[in-house]
Amino acid sequence: MKLHIVTVGEPKLAYAKTGWDEYLKRLQHYHQVRVTHVPDKWAYDAAHLLQATGSAYKVALAIEGTELSSPGLAAFLDKRALESRKVPARPGHGRLSREPVPCQHHPGRPPVP
Repeated sequence: MKLHIVTVGEPKLAYAKTGWDEYLKRLQHYHQVRVTHVPDKWAYDAAHLLQATGSAYKVALAIEGTELSSPGLAAFLDKRALESRKVPARPGHGRLSREPVPCQHHPGRPPVP
């Protein structure tokens, strides 16, 4: 399965970068992974984020979403693989959400679709 992960910014702290590198290495063992790091300035520009993901199935990982275990996430991805669509993910806090995600840090900004 092809995964396209779209992140806003890149990990800056050493431990976060190490964790990201390890996670990516594990994903690449099972999936074909493409990563797009969108600059912070585009974080709340829905049109830019949608353009970055193309026509693929979109999943926002957000704290407000449904929390999945590793087996649950694997089942979710397997189901999407059967649909033969790309699944881009926007990392957040390990939860899935198909709804617009409001920004907790900037309440006046529009939600990210």
